[in-house]
Amino acid sequence: MTQSELNLYITLGVLVLVLIGILSEYSLKRLLLVVVCVLIYWCGYSLYNIHSAKQQMEQLQGNLKNSLNNLSGNLGENNHGPESDKKQYAQSKNGDGGIVYWTDASGQHGLMADDHDLGEMNWEEAKRACEAKGNGWHLPTKEELLKLYENKDKVSGLKNSSYWSSSEVNYYGYANAWVQYFPSGVQANGSKNVSNYVRAVRACNQVIKKIDRYMWTGQKIEG
Repeated sequence: MTQSELNLYITLGVLVLVLIGILSEYSLKRLLLVVVCVLIYWCGYSLYNIHSAKQQMEQLQGNLKNSLNNLSGNLGENNHGPESDKKQYAQSKNGDGGIVYWTDASGQHGLMADDHDLGEMNWEEAKRACEAKGNGWHLPTKEELLKLYENKDKVSGLKNSSYWSSSEVNYYGYANAWVQYFPSGVQANGSKNVSNYVRAVRACNQVIKKIDRYMWTGQKIEG
């Protein structure tokens, strides 16, 4: 029964009681007493419904909150694994970490980007700066840089600007190099003497094999 239906029945009941009181020649006091009793009952019933609805709403909110917490926990575990696993995969042999941003179909080979830019510089300086990091770090090829652009959401700190690749091109007799434009995704060749941003990359075959399902998170790892 809805609240509007209940109100209608109570109103009709009061009118019937009034009619009975008149026909039975009840005293006015007795009639008023009957009406007051009916109204008290109606108010009590309404308050009970309000309290019951409030309890149901609180229970619903609690269930919804628990469901969201469970969903968040499941997503966190699927993306990052248990805390002990994260610590295990963060072990470092050489102290310089990176972010896995691409893997091949086998999942055994991939590319890792440094977790920060090396600055803005010309092409020759960019090559030297990347190689100076050692441990296989290098200025990315044209193809490696395109993959970095396509997975830029997994890598932090990338500028909305242009980045050097190591790939060279002969442009009307000029020895230029390919540049990746991160605002648009376009690749174009440019003079080696101008300054562009630099982000070192390296292969990470063994790391990919170790971290398995955690590699897609864009999580910083070591090794």
